[in-house]
Amino acid sequence: MEQAKYITLIHKKLSGQISSTESKHLKQWLEASADNRQLSNEVEQAWKMSTGYREEYMPDVEKGLDRLKQRIEAEQATVRPIAGRSRRLWLIRTAGAAAAIAALLVTAWFFYPGQSDIVWETVANSFNKEQKIQLPDGTILWLNKNSEVDLPSRFSNDKREVRLRGEAFFDVAKDAKRPFIINTQDTEVKVLGTSFNVRAYPEEPLTHLTVQTGSVKFTVNTTGENWVLAPKDSYQYDREDNTIVKGKDDGFQSLAWHTQQLAFEDEPVQKILPAIEELYEASIQLDNPLLANCGLTVTFDHNSLEEVVQIIATSLSMKVVNVSPNSFRLEGGSCE
Repeated sequence: MEQAKYITLIHKKLSGQISSTESKHLKQWLEASADNRQLSNEVEQAWKMSTGYREEYMPDVEKGLDRLKQRIEAEQATVRPIAGRSRRLWLIRTAGAAAAIAALLVTAWFFYPGQSDIVWETVANSFNKEQKIQLPDGTILWLNKNSEVDLPSRFSNDKREVRLRGEAFFDVAKDAKRPFIINTQDTEVKVLGTSFNVRAYPEEPLTHLTVQTGSVKFTVNTTGENWVLAPKDSYQYDREDNTIVKGKDDGFQSLAWHTQQLAFEDEPVQKILPAIEELYEASIQLDNPLLANCGLTVTFDHNSLEEVVQIIATSLSMKVVNVSPNSFRLEGGSCE
């Protein structure tokens, strides 16, 4: 991991935190070989690219350290470096990740096969709120919590491609010559310019797509089957039984994490409470199971959790018991 030490020094230099002694060592290392200078240029390119992508983004240092350490260990266990360029690229991957750890950045730089001229960066969001990222083409994406996206240092001449693990809302800038492509574990989403939500967590068997504006082409990787979705269309693919469900979606529940809005029209309480629990990361226990099928028409718009719980309770004449932070029990009540 000798190169990791010098990539750490490059990060210190770029952030203005390098000492005079470290600067001297880095200069000697750069002068030692052309490969060292090339590696330095690639790391600087990734650094510049990451600052452009990371609008309103702050790293979760502790989780980032754990994730990147695991990535390095996995690479060391499964990848055997070979002579020539392949060896140098592998060193960039592992050493780059180590340098990111040293610089306390939740990023990793790597190369995909056939795209050795493009540096990719992983941006992860471990916070309990969405993170906004603006791409060089004008596209804006909002990354949900516990999600990450791979972003290229540049888009190619014929397409704009990213890779998503988790959930994100995209507002894609129009470009008729270069479609925007989101790859997930099981599917591909292809658009020219529109807004939509994709939920594709690797640990979940379901992939969800909800279109807000424009049209989206959705493809299942294993079968090649594809559909074109219009505004307010929703799509759900289950990898476990390879089933596909397409329907209409009002946009409220599926986009609640992004809009902070929930709307229900004569919906049963047993459907309303899980949606609230997911949005607010809360626990709401219904003491009287007979109220589970009571229908409510209610809209929440950026309300606090306490306000939401109180509105539900008041609507059904229930008493709110605060069990613990973000945990409530609703007692008594009536559908009348």
